[in-house]
Amino acid sequence: MPPSASCMAQLSAWCVQSCPIDGVLTAALGGSRKGPSQAWRCYQAPGLDERGVYVDHEWNYCTRHTQLQALLLDCEERGLIVQDVVSPRGETSPHVDRELAEGWWPLHKNEEVLVPAVDTRSWQPTRDHELLQVRAWQLPCIDSPEQHFLLNRTGNVSRKKAFLSRRELSCYGQCVRGVVDGFATHAEVDEMLTLRPGDRIKSWRWNPPMQPAVFAQLIARAEAVLRERFHVSALRFYRANMIQWDGLQVARSEWPAQKREWHPQSLHGDTNTDEMFMYTTILYLSQHGEDVWGGETGIADRVFDDPQGGSRVTAGLRVMPSIGRLLVFSAGVENMHEMLAVTHGTRVAVQMWFACEDMQPGWAYSQRVAWQANHGWGGPDDNAPPTARAPPFAALPSPWPWRESR
Repeated sequence: MPPSASCMAQLSAWCVQSCPIDGVLTAALGGSRKGPSQAWRCYQAPGLDERGVYVDHEWNYCTRHTQLQALLLDCEERGLIVQDVVSPRGETSPHVDRELAEGWWPLHKNEEVLVPAVDTRSWQPTRDHELLQVRAWQLPCIDSPEQHFLLNRTGNVSRKKAFLSRRELSCYGQCVRGVVDGFATHAEVDEMLTLRPGDRIKSWRWNPPMQPAVFAQLIARAEAVLRERFHVSALRFYRANMIQWDGLQVARSEWPAQKREWHPQSLHGDTNTDEMFMYTTILYLSQHGEDVWGGETGIADRVFDDPQGGSRVTAGLRVMPSIGRLLVFSAGVENMHEMLAVTHGTRVAVQMWFACEDMQPGWAYSQRVAWQANHGWGGPDDNAPPTARAPPFAALPSPWPWRESR
């Protein structure tokens, strides 16, 4: 009997963490450049044909027969999604089961943590394993401007917005960031791509579009993930954007081989950009190394200023686009972030923002008035508080087909 799709997806995810080769990697029992002798290897995905056979010797691989064989044995015999979890501290914990892997990871703010793309083409969720892998970090909320150590780093409009305290809001108190692989399947991503914007960006507010139907299901799933895996409750969907970014459209052989240094350009906190943004999720519809090069989402924790000019991020989280991956973070300035430049190919992503369930537009009006009085900028857009109120909750389907609708 061939290995299960979920175990093969997990082996491929292990390859990305453990094999020193850039790009999308796929675990397979296959041959080498020396001949057809079979061993478990991590192959650069373009080197395999549709049957998973290594046919294009121009693409690289690394042999990890013993490790992959042991991981597969554990996965199939114990019925667990087994993985080699590498923490942001660089510590490796072999054979960590699903429950431990979904706990809080240690937050380490002294280095840049790169989350590479993962090949999830064969991943299909089940009732018992709804998500492939969850990395979850918990961090202190920033609730005063004195704590905002990256205040002068932003290059976009949020720099001219008032700093907003979220302390009295019902969904505030759990500040997080996380990466969820296997959030959406490739088939669901293909449905989402039918909405691909012709003019770079599409937006929805309060209610998701009726078509494709999977959009509303993914919004319900993101809310469920925030509630169940990140312990953030009392949320409602507020807004979504689908954005397409294009880089150089040249042959992949001309793409760079190494990631670039991260020089910050427009770090920002989402709540300061739109006061209704409490939690941000980004669903990637493109694969780094296949569809796009660059376009990572970076969350900065420390920036170094070069005395000779320029600056670079020296600590934070850098997440590569990966099809079906969901990036999650609280939208305050504890998660100052930006998209890195798309250099080659095309990046398509859907951003979904959540507000507190009882929030109304204009909730921060008095804070903005006070900020304007003290600082001379950052006041409300209008002289009078908004009168529009949030519409009733939209009915969302179940996050997965085997769950009951709410």
